[in-house]
Amino acid sequence: MSTVSSATTVTSGMWQQLRSQQVQRAADQATLVARALQSQASDARAAAQRAQENARSLEVKAGQAQAKANQANMGLRAAESIGEAQTQLAEVYTKLPETVTQTSALVTNVTTTGTENVGTVIDTTA
Repeated sequence: MSTVSSATTVTSGMWQQLRSQQVQRAADQATLVARALQSQASDARAAAQRAQENARSLEVKAGQAQAKANQANMGLRAAESIGEAQTQLAEVYTKLPETVTQTSALVTNVTTTGTENVGTVIDTTA
């Protein structure tokens, strides 16, 4: 029986060694996976930081573009107001001669009669 016992001990030892190797391989593989995931996480953090910086830059550019758009709109409104004023002024200039002619027809001449001399200076010192 000692041979059977020895064979069982050897087999048990080999089985234990095989199991130990499998566990070691699984641990090594888990370590590799963990390192790969850590690397991916680091890459993702760097990409997120770049994206955040890009977003800030885009926000600044959007603000600048909005300011330019506001200035352009103000310029457009000013140009429209100037155009309206020019149109109204042109209408006034067009109607002005007609208005002057109509007003002149309503004015009556006033003449003075009498012995007064217009523009004569009278000395009142005595």
